[in-house]
Amino acid sequence: MIETKIINNWLEKDLHFFLKKFFLFEYPHFYGHSSLSSIEGKMFYNSDLNKNDPLSKFLLFKISKTFNENFNKKISLDFKDMYINVQHPNMEGEFHTDPSNLTFLYMLIGNGNFEIKNETSISFEENKFIMFNGKKLHRGLSPDKGVRITLACKANPIDEN
Repeated sequence: MIETKIINNWLEKDLHFFLKKFFLFEYPHFYGHSSLSSIEGKMFYNSDLNKNDPLSKFLLFKISKTFNENFNKKISLDFKDMYINVQHPNMEGEFHTDPSNLTFLYMLIGNGNFEIKNETSISFEENKFIMFNGKKLHRGLSPDKGVRITLACKANPIDEN
């Protein structure tokens, strides 16, 4: 079972600034995403990232490196989904689990805590990176003002035996 790990100042300052502005002003996002699979869930914005473009490939490389360094492992990760979530006030996330075993969350801009049910509430801070077991119930709370953007990535470890 993977323990929750939090890393502050995950990316170099200029790269974080670039990503924040890029996803806020240049990258399209679409309304109608829900933490739950049903259309009855609370809606907010999101947008899938192309895992094969150079920027995404770098972020996946950095995620793998960070995971292995923090868990003293040398395993490969099978990345499933990579996307941004965009929430405005009153666009609460709902407790849910992810289809993959590992979830990585990068906080780009905004506020609104991230919660793992019955475990922890993590304050939103720009450039914070969280690694956790995606099978645990979790949610992102909406900001009290402005916009909240997180980058989420889902993966499974590859058994190389």
